[in-house]
Amino acid sequence: MKLSRIGTYTALASSLLALALPKVVFGATGLVQIIPTSGVCNCDTAPDWGCVLQVLQNVITDAVFLGVILCVIWIAVGGFSLMASAGNPESISQSKIRIMNALVGIVVILCSWLVIDFVMKAIYNPEATFSGVNIGPWNDILKSSGNDYCIKQTTPQAITSGALDIATSVTPGTSSSVGVAKGLCADGNTSCSPSVMKSEGLNDAQANAMSCIAVTESGGGSNKGASGTGALGLFQITGQNWAISKYHKSPCSTASSRLDDACNRQAAVLMFKYSGYQPWTGMCKQQKCGNVSYGQYWNPNAVACVQKYDPTGKI
Repeated sequence: MKLSRIGTYTALASSLLALALPKVVFGATGLVQIIPTSGVCNCDTAPDWGCVLQVLQNVITDAVFLGVILCVIWIAVGGFSLMASAGNPESISQSKIRIMNALVGIVVILCSWLVIDFVMKAIYNPEATFSGVNIGPWNDILKSSGNDYCIKQTTPQAITSGALDIATSVTPGTSSSVGVAKGLCADGNTSCSPSVMKSEGLNDAQANAMSCIAVTESGGGSNKGASGTGALGLFQITGQNWAISKYHKSPCSTASSRLDDACNRQAAVLMFKYSGYQPWTGMCKQQKCGNVSYGQYWNPNAVACVQKYDPTGKI
């Protein structure tokens, strides 16, 4: 009779707990809609951060509510089992274990909530005000006191100036970014005339295009000083490329001077054979490449040379 009364009281108490605990502790009166479709923080359009945060909060609220309800139901099951045990020691033991497990579950949920609440209060002040309204507890911060403080979705604006230094006057790969072919090295030029370039193993179109590139890069050898990128010599080869051994053959080597026309020409031809015209016609892929801006050709005039003298060549 005593166990029966205990079971009855347990079942009644658990029923009251199921109704009261979520409201008193968590402020929840029932399950909430996971995907919000009303208010400012809704997901009617493409999800923004306000939508994501609100969905996460709704999931937490529903999980807590269901967790408490399930624990209370388990307590009620234990109570009814205790009433129906009829003094069976094994049934009594199992009923007590059910009740204890459920109580432990509720304690875990409460403690988890309190820990989160303590941490959140250490991060921000719930008593602070925003636009004259109290922010409120962390689990209700998105809609404190009837006001929505979600992150608003804005229309993206294209960045066309400023720190990124995006080129706005040049469209990569179009004729507007191509320069002018300045002609070929003179026939008497022993460094880069078409005939000299052909002697390096190039066909007529390639020899003409490379001769033209030498004119755009160094004036055919008359201006071999370093450029803004540190390139040097007849074909304005960078130190990084010059240090690659496959771009040299005897008697030239990586130790040779880039101002030596013969070695510079030899390296340029080998670079062409490995990479095509790209070392001179490639695009800058960084914010700044010496004097060249992002999206611009290394040498727009070299691009014009290729298009004029070797139109089937790959830029």
